[in-house]
Amino acid sequence: GYSITGQDILIKRLLSNIIIDGAEIQAVEAVEKPDIGLRVWGSGGFFGYLGIFRLGNGYASLYCTRLKNILLIKTRKRNYLISPDDPREFLSKWQSIRKNTGN
Repeated sequence: GYSITGQDILIKRLLSNIIIDGAEIQAVEAVEKPDIGLRVWGSGGFFGYLGIFRLGNGYASLYCTRLKNILLIKTRKRNYLISPDDPREFLSKWQSIRKNTGN
């Protein structure tokens, strides 16, 4: 699952969580169907998409259960793709928090 903690985005995983520092986030965008290319490292298919994949002209770390209606998180260091249950609600909550904190 995924959650917003303060200004950070938390990717909940079985062994260890991933925290995306809110200060590093440049943009969060809805993507209907991303242009995902070659898998560099990870798993793609039956249990979801996890790992580093080619995305357009760069790379992204994927933590997705599906590849439709997902969110692209752009940071200074890397890009992430996540698939919350309700991407619009998650994005709206993120935008509201950013607006209220002046970022």
